[in-house]
Amino acid sequence: MSQEYVYLNPQEFIYGEKNLLQTQLELLQFIKKIYSYKDLRKEELALKIVFKKKIGELSDTLKDLKKLLPHVNHEYLPHPNSPATIKRPKISVKEKLSLEQEIAEIRHKIEELRQ
Repeated sequence: MSQEYVYLNPQEFIYGEKNLLQTQLELLQFIKKIYSYKDLRKEELALKIVFKKKIGELSDTLKDLKKLLPHVNHEYLPHPNSPATIKRPKISVKEKLSLEQEIAEIRHKIEELRQ
């Protein structure tokens, strides 16, 4: 295979050299980012392992604590959502009317803003 040579004037040569150097620079920056990403992934994996160990230790501690605490029989305790334990506030007729009046006022203000 024969080689062919093409004459480039100095401006074309400098332009081509700049483009080549820019491309090399971008590739090196990209490779640097890839290495940084790999390092971060390794660090993330190490932190996940440590986190999993800590969760396991915490789970074991909770199991031990559950064994140490006395057992409570739930049959005698009232359920928190039972009607006997829920205290409902009593709203008088005057308060209901005032709420309805407030709702009407708010609706009136909304209508004023729309116009």
